[in-house]
Amino acid sequence: MKAGSRLNSLNPNLSLETKSIDEMDRDFWNDAYRENPDHAIAEDFFLSDEVEGLQPGTALDLGCGTGLNALMLAERGWSVVGFDWAEHAIELAAQAVRDRGLDATYHATIRTSA
Repeated sequence: MKAGSRLNSLNPNLSLETKSIDEMDRDFWNDAYRENPDHAIAEDFFLSDEVEGLQPGTALDLGCGTGLNALMLAERGWSVVGFDWAEHAIELAAQAVRDRGLDATYHATIRTSA
């Protein structure tokens, strides 16, 4: 008996979908950003301190969420590319860039392993 079948027999109201861990995590974050777009993790003040006084360059923000760190860097003249697997967060980040006329590009990716 498969684990999902055993769980369903214990709780017939439990709905189990066959999803990968990546899909479940992506769905979790998309739902979180849809329910409360402002819940995003705050700007990383350590990053802000680290780039203080540096010549602007190019930055890659992996797991960028709604892009707060990328926006902070772009506001300081950096060119930024952000990646996240939560498509809704990427939509929010891209809108913030358009609204502010900054140099940052965001991409949603759902494949995290080979």
